[in-house]
Amino acid sequence: YNLLSSIFRSLNLSFFYFIIFINIFVIVLFNRFFYYFSTNKLISLIILYLLYGIVFIESALRQSIAIAIILGICLVAYKKQNLKGLILGSLIAFFFHKSSILISLIIITWFLISNYYNDNVIKKFFKKNKMKFLFIFTVIFFIINFMPVEIVFSKLFGEPTYGGIIYKINYYFLDRKMSIFSIAIRLFYLLITIYIYKYKKIDCLCKESFLYFFYLMSFILYFLFIRIPIMSRITVYFEILEIVIFVDLFSSLLTNRKTFNKLVIICYCFLAIVLFIKDGYFTQIQSNYKNINLVYPYYSYFDMEKAINNVDF
Repeated sequence: YNLLSSIFRSLNLSFFYFIIFINIFVIVLFNRFFYYFSTNKLISLIILYLLYGIVFIESALRQSIAIAIILGICLVAYKKQNLKGLILGSLIAFFFHKSSILISLIIITWFLISNYYNDNVIKKFFKKNKMKFLFIFTVIFFIINFMPVEIVFSKLFGEPTYGGIIYKINYYFLDRKMSIFSIAIRLFYLLITIYIYKYKKIDCLCKESFLYFFYLMSFILYFLFIRIPIMSRITVYFEILEIVIFVDLFSSLLTNRKTFNKLVIICYCFLAIVLFIKDGYFTQIQSNYKNINLVYPYYSYFDMEKAINNVDF
């Protein structure tokens, strides 16, 4: 990212052109992801901007690039059974944002496992060891969320120095808090996912269902690190898969026009709109806007003066 920024500076190109380049790059990769995985690209694009536009695409530039690379290069390479492309995409994403390392490792590991073992072997393994996995999950959950990790690290490695890895670990673990609103949303999504997976009889352990497997990982990671808000920077790589998964699954629900199916879709759409309004509202507060509007005010590059006048520096 810094190298890319330096290139634009050396060419005397303003931040305006830098942002244009990044946005085109990101959208091209998202479009490639939609092409291979979405049944309705327009709806996927709408959900993308409703849920992730303000928070990531318009704000977290480096991570938005990493997310786009994971989706548009790595997952497409996975579908094409291209291990070299998968590894190369993972490396490029890592150079933009280190948070991509976890999903990259999981994708590559699952690729190797699913290509070495057939579906039946994998299913038998998980079925045989499901209680062990549940026990491990429970132990890790209590260690991460209730154990005084910062004290343990201080005892093992001494007092942390500012900026070091131990300092960062302590900082993030000290910032433990639960958001009832976030938990309720994740539980709602989980219930919808379970219902639709059962409705469509999706087996996440099948080789062809790798996207559904990775999306399920978002819930596992979220509830493991439920008291550490910063972990949302990592789980987002898995959560964002809903922009194609839910579009695909909702299309199936609409073919069977049960009242409950319609209610599920309406609730999801309503929640997406609420989250869009919430993100816009808090973005204005954090940006010190003089006037806070319920509907997020959109400013283009050509409205720069108007946008600057609306911010309280």
